[in-house]
Amino acid sequence: MTREKEFPGPIMARVEAAARRWDRPIILRAARWPDHRLRGRVSQRAGALVLEYRDDGAGYFWHLDIVNELLNYVEQGHFQVTLREDEDLSLFAALFGEAGR
Repeated sequence: MTREKEFPGPIMARVEAAARRWDRPIILRAARWPDHRLRGRVSQRAGALVLEYRDDGAGYFWHLDIVNELLNYVEQGHFQVTLREDEDLSLFAALFGEAGR
């Protein structure tokens, strides 16, 4: 696991429990992507589960919500997950001239 000291005990306990349950290591990795809507993802690599989370946003602990959400998926057995920000539908409405209707 990477950057363990940044995570509170309850999150690390969940990570360790999920690693035991699925019998594979879980790696937590901070990431920065050019796509600003990408928040995090779960993937399988070389027998491990990799939880990548965006860590370049405002606020020191804001990535904990992303890690928590990724862990929810892993605990349910979902090992290929991508989290994205919601689309701003007002931009699409403006494109089609429907804003303010």
